[in-house]
Amino acid sequence: MNRPVLAIAGCAVVTIIGLVLATVGSPLGTVLTVAGIALWLIYLIGVFRLAWSGDQKRAWGPGSLRREYRDEQTAKRK
Repeated sequence: MNRPVLAIAGCAVVTIIGLVLATVGSPLGTVLTVAGIALWLIYLIGVFRLAWSGDQKRAWGPGSLRREYRDEQTAKRK
């Protein structure tokens, strides 16, 4: 299995178990739910930072995608 899949599954399991225990009235359930949500937050911030530092940052530059497309089309014509 892939590591991101395991991370997502782990966060989901912790959150779901916490929600189930919280409905019973256990304070441990509330703690697990908050911990699961915090794990989701940490994971998503990490994914965002990886995407932003990689190739995705380029797309936010004004006109950068249009310039890249134009350069590719020019290279294909030659």
